[in-house]
Amino acid sequence: ANLAESKKLMEVLKVYEDASGQEINLSKSEVFFSRNISKAAQEDLSRLMGVRHVLGTGTYLGLPSLVGRSKKNTFAYIKDRIWEKSIRGGVGLYLKPVKR
Repeated sequence: ANLAESKKLMEVLKVYEDASGQEINLSKSEVFFSRNISKAAQEDLSRLMGVRHVLGTGTYLGLPSLVGRSKKNTFAYIKDRIWEKSIRGGVGLYLKPVKR
């Protein structure tokens, strides 16, 4: 990412706002940069865009913000939580075969 690309991204977001009628709240937005960008450039770009710079270790709607190569391990806890709740809560799931 560089200055020109960041400005272009902000233009695209503005077009989205105009087209959708929805305003993007930049004070609630976050940006994550790869390790290939210097710390100074990361801070400059996040300041230019008006968003908070984060490490990418957070969650959004209960899901991890970043997913690595091992998606099975990343999302296994969701399956485990659902399974645990269904057993603990006494909820059963019964599938009925469909005649063809």
